[in-house]
Amino acid sequence: FPVTIKALKLTEEFSRDILHDINTPLASIRLNAEILRAKSPNDKKIERISKSADAIEALGENLKSYLEQHKHSAENFWIEDILKEQVASFEKLFPNLKYKIEGKNFEIFAHKDAVYRIFDNLISNASKYNKTNGAVKIKLDNKNKTVNIEDNGKGFSNPAKIFDRYYKENSQGIGIGLHIVKKFCDEMKIKIELKTLESGSIFSLDFAKLTKGAL
Repeated sequence: FPVTIKALKLTEEFSRDILHDINTPLASIRLNAEILRAKSPNDKKIERISKSADAIEALGENLKSYLEQHKHSAENFWIEDILKEQVASFEKLFPNLKYKIEGKNFEIFAHKDAVYRIFDNLISNASKYNKTNGAVKIKLDNKNKTVNIEDNGKGFSNPAKIFDRYYKENSQGIGIGLHIVKKFCDEMKIKIELKTLESGSIFSLDFAKLTKGAL
């Protein structure tokens, strides 16, 4: 299942675009945050600005890492292995939430790091924007080769725009995480859909084109 020239070109162009957009304002944010910190070292708002700058930098590093991984061959791996690893990490970060993985495991052939980052972003959002003492339920469907990630948050008021670059529905984040997820999914032929509920949302990912029978 080789990476096509078109897919690689798309990733490189997109990554250069994002990294260029990030680096210039990021330097300005850090400089001004340090100036303000010198005047008010205990100001919590300045600390939040610095943390946001760190988050932006991390997104840039994710893209660089993905490009490096993209150069290597894909591999066979079991979906549940990645999910268990991530859930273990998020359980420590969000001890008030209940995480559950259910369903039958299945194997795919893909770039493992890219799939890892897709799940990392989706589970992170399901955790950060969940309600207090809420739950994150992950369901694997071996027959249809799908993974559903469900949360108990507020859902989305405008689901048609959630994958748009810079679109966000709250003051947290910078609005490119889900846009990057959609780009990754499009490249690897993973179908991603969102169903928004009154008390939460469900992201569904279809890996049928990455299984042995589809190769």
